[in-house]
Amino acid sequence: MSHSFRAALAAALVPFSLFSLLCLCPAGAACAQDAGTANLERVEVAGRKTEVSPWFRAESPHFIVYSDTREEDVAPLLDNLEKLDRLLRAYTQLPQSQLPQSQPEQSPRAGASGDPQEPKLTLYYHASLSGLRAVAGSTPADAIGLYSGDAGAAQGFGVHLERIATLGDEQLEKAPLNDSLTYVFEAYARHFLHRHTDIRAPAWFIEGFAQYFSSVRFSAQQTVVGRAPRDVAGYLRFLNAGRKYHLEWEDVLEHRLPLAHGHGGEDGMRLEFEAKSWLLTHYAFSSDERRKRLSRYLQRVGDGASPTAAFERAFGVSSADLGRVMWRYGQRGLEVVRGVLPSMPAVQVSFRPLTRAAGDTVLAQAAQAARSPDGPLKEWTFDKRRVLQKVELSAGLEDADAFIKGQQQQQGPAASPSPSGGAGAGAGRR
Repeated sequence: MSHSFRAALAAALVPFSLFSLLCLCPAGAACAQDAGTANLERVEVAGRKTEVSPWFRAESPHFIVYSDTREEDVAPLLDNLEKLDRLLRAYTQLPQSQLPQSQPEQSPRAGASGDPQEPKLTLYYHASLSGLRAVAGSTPADAIGLYSGDAGAAQGFGVHLERIATLGDEQLEKAPLNDSLTYVFEAYARHFLHRHTDIRAPAWFIEGFAQYFSSVRFSAQQTVVGRAPRDVAGYLRFLNAGRKYHLEWEDVLEHRLPLAHGHGGEDGMRLEFEAKSWLLTHYAFSSDERRKRLSRYLQRVGDGASPTAAFERAFGVSSADLGRVMWRYGQRGLEVVRGVLPSMPAVQVSFRPLTRAAGDTVLAQAAQAARSPDGPLKEWTFDKRRVLQKVELSAGLEDADAFIKGQQQQQGPAASPSPSGGAGAGAGRR
């Protein structure tokens, strides 16, 4: 059995490997830990200040970041990404010592081929959304990040949306989820699954896996897993209020996205798929028995079985009953897991300013990677808050229209303007 296939099966057994590596704590409790902080290393660039680019380079064991933000914005980002990488390696049982080698400054893609060790992921971390759009060129509406490349040479593009604060143990379950981390975590979890496992289907599990890990949060050495991403939870509350929806649960299992007929059009349908995929993944990860069933399910789908038929066989739930099962699962309160990762050395982060010429080269390389139409994989990350706002606005406008029509029907024909513009024209005004 190949290592990648073993990793694919191990990914299905997520909390088995996690629980064996984590020291678990009761929800809301604190665990003893040794606090660790990132070790920072700075390299100065000689020359006049006007020759220094606003972009700088930061490097940690698994990542290279080019950014025009500040070092104090990138340091906590890399600290959290390294912890997420360690957590995902525990989930997929990858060796913790399998570290990438450093790559030359002027060539982010170097080492992608012929390197016996995996290359580091390069992330272009923009200070503003306009910066991302300038580099990526034509971007979809509400796009807030981009993943481009394949398992050998991959680049990520993200935006600094808010300051990343250090969390104490007691804050992990309750602190508002930071948008900067949520969107970068979502993209990295999807990338990690693609790079380190053979799982390419079903689409709901890949998307649910990304959403599930987007809300993981870390203190110095503790973590909480299983929180509901803010706008995913908002959309599920929206649906639970009896709103019009796009997708039946069989549509989710089959990744069958029909013509949009719910609120928010295609954007609303995408958010609904993400939200339902997250809930289904949370359900599948929620107990030992379900994780065993998930393992069998992914193996059957990998062998070519229909996602719906394989799900019904593995979980003993028909697609027709799945909506009722998911509603009951969501209503009972979703459990989060708190734990302590094994001892982890302080993250080594080095910073290097770039000359203006080197910064211009970095931007040119970023634009080439983002705009290449020939890349084997290109996935956008979307601003779920804006999409949810559009969905709620669409529902509000529909409610207002229904209210007006209902009032007109109650008032009868006299409420309609008469062709002559006489008494009937104003009879319906209030």
